[in-house]
Amino acid sequence: MPTQTHSNNTSKTYDAGDMVDAYSLAYEQMADTSVMLGAIANEFKRTKEYLSNVYNIPESCFNDLKRLIAISNTMIQESAEFNQAQEQKFEIEWEANKKAVSL
Repeated sequence: MPTQTHSNNTSKTYDAGDMVDAYSLAYEQMADTSVMLGAIANEFKRTKEYLSNVYNIPESCFNDLKRLIAISNTMIQESAEFNQAQEQKFEIEWEANKKAVSL
C-alpha cells in the first residue's frame, strides 16, 4: 500500500531584485577570479623568464600553459560581462516593477 507524505514545502518565488543580487554576486566572483588569474599569469611570466635565462629552457615549452591562462582569462571575462549585463537587465526590470507597484 503506497504511503502518502504531505509536504509543507511551498514554492518560493523570486523577483527581479533577487536576480540582481545573484548576478551581482556572480560578477564580483568573476572579478575576484580575474584578479587571481592575473597573479598566476604574473608568477608564470616570472618563472618562465627565470627558467629560460638560468636553464635555457625554450619558450615553446611554456606554450600550453600560456594558452590555458589565455583561454581561462577569456572565459572569465566573458562570464563577468554576461553577469554584469544580466544584473543591469534585472535592475531595470526591478525598478520598473517597483514603480508599477507604487502607482
